[in-house]
Amino acid sequence: MQEFKVLTNQYSAEYGGSSAGIISTVTKAGTDEFHGQGFFFLRPSGIQAAPPVSTLRVPNQFMQMGGAFGGPLFTNRATFFASYEATRQERGAFIQSPAPQTFVGSFRNQIGLVRADYRFSDTHTIFLRVNGNRDTNNNANDRVSGFNQPSTAQLSRTQAVGFQLTDRTIWGSNALNEVRFSYTNWIPSSTSAAAPQVTVTIPNFSTEGNSSYSWIRAQSWQVADQLAFQRGGHDFKIGFDYTRQKIRDYSATLFGEYRLGTNERTVGPRTEYTQTFGTGDIRYGQTLASLFLQDNWRATKRLTLNLGLRYDYQSITDDMNNVAPRLGFAFDVAGDGKTIVRGGAGVFYDQYYMYITRRFLLQGVDSQTVTYRLRFTDPGFPTFPNSLAAPPAGLVAVNRDFIYLPGERLLNPYSMQFSLGVQRQLFNDWTFTADVLHSRTLKLMRVNDINAITPFNRTRPYPTFAGVRVNKIAVIENTSSSSYDALDLGLVKRFAQRFQLEAHYVYSSALNYYMFFGEPDTGIPANFGLSDQIERGPSDFHQRHRFVAHGLLELPFQSQLSFIATVASGLPVNPLTGEDTNGDGYRVDRPAGFSRNSFRAPMQATFDASLSKRIALIEGLQLELRADAFNIFNRSNFIKLNNIYGTGRQPLATFLTPIAGIANSDPGRQFQFAARVIF
Repeated sequence: MQEFKVLTNQYSAEYGGSSAGIISTVTKAGTDEFHGQGFFFLRPSGIQAAPPVSTLRVPNQFMQMGGAFGGPLFTNRATFFASYEATRQERGAFIQSPAPQTFVGSFRNQIGLVRADYRFSDTHTIFLRVNGNRDTNNNANDRVSGFNQPSTAQLSRTQAVGFQLTDRTIWGSNALNEVRFSYTNWIPSSTSAAAPQVTVTIPNFSTEGNSSYSWIRAQSWQVADQLAFQRGGHDFKIGFDYTRQKIRDYSATLFGEYRLGTNERTVGPRTEYTQTFGTGDIRYGQTLASLFLQDNWRATKRLTLNLGLRYDYQSITDDMNNVAPRLGFAFDVAGDGKTIVRGGAGVFYDQYYMYITRRFLLQGVDSQTVTYRLRFTDPGFPTFPNSLAAPPAGLVAVNRDFIYLPGERLLNPYSMQFSLGVQRQLFNDWTFTADVLHSRTLKLMRVNDINAITPFNRTRPYPTFAGVRVNKIAVIENTSSSSYDALDLGLVKRFAQRFQLEAHYVYSSALNYYMFFGEPDTGIPANFGLSDQIERGPSDFHQRHRFVAHGLLELPFQSQLSFIATVASGLPVNPLTGEDTNGDGYRVDRPAGFSRNSFRAPMQATFDASLSKRIALIEGLQLELRADAFNIFNRSNFIKLNNIYGTGRQPLATFLTPIAGIANSDPGRQFQFAARVIF
């Protein structure tokens, strides 16, 4: 990368498609001389700390190697740049129940990039970038860990190849036009069960077996153009973007799943059986288009205004009025550059979650796959541990578990953001910043079960829907919302006298009514006619307090010490019974008297440091040695805790206890060593 930026809020009109943030990257280009580098990273297994919760020594070895090389190509008008990276990791995951054991996952990754630039003249250049990646993993996100046994393992693979052609032309003395065309062909997900077998889940104790297969192949074509020019004190940008995406999606599940009651250890009265019949082989896609106009106007010597207007279109929604105005300003209070006031307001549209289209096709009324759920006492319940070979004749009277439908209108969520901040230069290169941010997001997606059981007579409004006997009718609506408010206080020490420091403290509130993640039970039990006020609570990612500091210290002998320290509030925990307590078909009921995310995990704290040194070998050749230590004090920072409260008045003994796995906790202490050759 030549440049890497993360824009978190109040970004200009040229950026869109997300209200949460934008990542902007610029790749390096070759030069008139040959230059390059090679690197090697190593985290040796023997000196790494065991992951949180683990009572065993768990293997963890990581190696990364690669390099980059660039220079002239055939003529002084052409240059090239190429890079390659390879990663190999053998990382163990701890299984804590029913018996402690370790499962070692293997990860392989390769990434490559080639870029060629050609200069027709001083005002006209063109470049072509081709990049690709491929990785394989037999324990992605620690699927096998915690309560998941080795039999749940699956093999996953992702790969992509794409290119981008860019033509950059200078018009006159102050106008720059850039046209881009790109194509990408990728497999974002391909998974297969390592050893297909029936799944048996005992909540809070063990999950065995897996028999799911799926793969998705996607293609994307993009054309974009951007014109930038100046007129007086105005810097204008105007542009458009058109993207077409096509998806082919295949999925199948060979066997069924037995789910026992919270306190059951063998199949019994509280056991449920679920099986999906049929094979999904579907195609879907979308078109994205946008237009924007942006003006960075230096109104006076002390005041700069950022004015923008953007329009976004997404073909899979019914929104046609996604117009997003944006306004920003920066004011030099005294004209000496020591006190700057900044602010902004704008509307930011999100893309509708295209993955939901998959749900509509695979789990709709006329879908290729059908899911049935049977209770232990229902006719046709299979003999444990067998699966059903096919829906038997007696199963005709059994309802489908659910169907998944779009709402009357599909809309794009959007947020309205407002920010105001001040930056004040203090003394000896110290700068103080204070920023406030308010974001209100509307038209968020939520699930509404229009066939929910009525609380009094325990019946469903629709015994059949479109001729289908069904229990749950999950309709996706844009009727949820969220809010985020934050105060960010920062202190920055500019790089002078061999030392640099930046520290930020954020006090925030993140509230919402539902957490949507695409599944048919998303937001349950929020869709049972309960008032929104009852369901209003902290976001799953809410942290009231967060402090982050990082610093650099130049040491003698061309060496450098750096660190990053983080201290933050614990994340919310949503208490659940672990069973379908009220018999409505959902397994995410909460104990009586508790609201959503009403518990909290312990505070988080971590300290990372690195020491590097450069050594001049010969003229034009340098060696950089580096040692990194992550989570030096080996603190266990939990992302999730066991949230199964149980069905009794008192919580289960395991409630709020840690769960093993990288999806549930940050890693323990790790050491890494690296060497880089630069020429």
